Amino acid sequence: MIPLFIPSPPWSDIHLGPLTIHIYALCLLAGIAVSWLWARKRVMSWGGDGDTFDSLAFVAVASGILGARVYHVVTEWERYFGADRDWLDIFKIWNGGIGIIGAVAGGGIGVWVFCRIKHLPMPIMADALAPTLLAAQAVGRLGNWFNQEVFGEPTELPWGLEIDVAHRPLGYAEYATFHPTFLYEGLWNLFGILVLFLLTRGGRFGRGKVFTSYVLWYTFGRFLIELIRIDPVNTLDGIRVNNWTSAAAFLLALGVLIFQLVKYPGSELEPFAAISQPDDADTAVSDTESDTADDTDTDAADDADTTAMHTSDTEPDDTSTE
Repeated sequence: MIPLFIPSPPWSDIHLGPLTIHIYALCLLAGIAVSWLWARKRVMSWGGDGDTFDSLAFVAVASGILGARVYHVVTEWERYFGADRDWLDIFKIWNGGIGIIGAVAGGGIGVWVFCRIKHLPMPIMADALAPTLLAAQAVGRLGNWFNQEVFGEPTELPWGLEIDVAHRPLGYAEYATFHPTFLYEGLWNLFGILVLFLLTRGGRFGRGKVFTSYVLWYTFGRFLIELIRIDPVNTLDGIRVNNWTSAAAFLLALGVLIFQLVKYPGSELEPFAAISQPDDADTAVSDTESDTADDTDTDAADDADTTAMHTSDTEPDDTSTE
């Protein structure tokens, strides 16, 4: 008989002798791999260099993880800096506790710095990453399922998530099933991928507008999902901090998108063509100069042979007359 609820996994770790592998960490790594490989393929299909993207992706992942953890620690500082807390726990990311909003911000800063140093088009790189980030976030959210965390209010709906008593927040011990917000956010992200692809049809979007649309889509959904989450977090004026940051990011992205639509309409047919043209032009000029030099050398050699021939014809006559 199929249960009228979603069961939580009975384990969240894999023990191999002294080694403990956390499923949460595996979900994060799987999400990173999906985004990395997919975005690399997109960049190369646009004429970009795969090796250069690998370097950019490494920077994006490192800065994204750092930003995600910093955001979580700052917004939940009492978990790590209270009187009975061990501040070293801030480094134990395998126990959970990352902020996707912080990951996007941190990763974005890392990509911007890399693009500035390497003289790469930041808007194009961001557009390449946008749908792949939604895929990564959908996969990563499965880690919350294994950890039995960040779920919503109690519910008796057929897709309610069963949570063990040990993982239920204070005041909710008598409830057995809760809204599976990890699933809601995952499905929202997957649907967002389809929306981004529809927006880019016909060359209407590009030049950074795809990434801005990604921010709009994610923060709007995250704001709504946060309204039913019951995991303990800090609040400001009775509103969860994540709601404040989601709303602020949404409004900022909306303003940026309006500016982009007015200032940079349309899209690039060959996004990386402008980067490769200077090198191609230099190569063409170099080849032309080489051909010209070869022609000049050949002409000079022909002239020398002709002069020598005429000289050899006249010298005997002059000698005999003397």
